[in-house]
Amino acid sequence: MMKTLIIILTFVLCNTSMAAVCLEVSDESLNEISADYGLVTAEWSAMIQNQCDSPYDGTLSIRFLDGDDQLLHSATDVIILQANDEQESRRTITIPVKSISEIKRTDVVITERERPL
Repeated sequence: MMKTLIIILTFVLCNTSMAAVCLEVSDESLNEISADYGLVTAEWSAMIQNQCDSPYDGTLSIRFLDGDDQLLHSATDVIILQANDEQESRRTITIPVKSISEIKRTDVVITERERPL
């Protein structure tokens, strides 16, 4: 049941807002790894693309939201991309079983910085 819910959430999680100019997020997913003692460990992943001709690094602020856009959990990741490159970003989260079923979408904000050549 929980794995079916996670598969459905994979499609819902593609509703992502981004403030970045060069770095873009695509192919988001959230997959359950394990459940024990009322907690779920899950892995969020997404492809991050650098659309610019300069190298960039970015801080990803990932917010896991319910249907009313209330924050259930948050995570942060840092990524470094060469010009016109892409890379997968992954974060493992542990949250209560009840909360994983309430996640309806994610909101990813990227604070990006151009790297010196």
